[in-house]
Amino acid sequence: MLLALAAGPTLLGFGLYNISLKTLPLAVANLILSLELVFTAVIAYFLLGESMNQLQLLGSALVMGGVLLLKSKTAEA
Repeated sequence: MLLALAAGPTLLGFGLYNISLKTLPLAVANLILSLELVFTAVIAYFLLGESMNQLQLLGSALVMGGVLLLKSKTAEA
């Protein structure tokens, strides 16, 4: 059961990422992939009742800020 829970989402996630590479530009697909950790933390907070300390919140904010900065740079190019 644990193997299915670990392998299922991993295979599905990377499978969908590989499919997205066919339809999205590489820069956009990688920006979305960078947000995976932030979205995972948000989903764990709401669905599983997990808590985040200040350092984890800061890290999530830095990742979001970096993605937004890169998005604005790729939009200019």
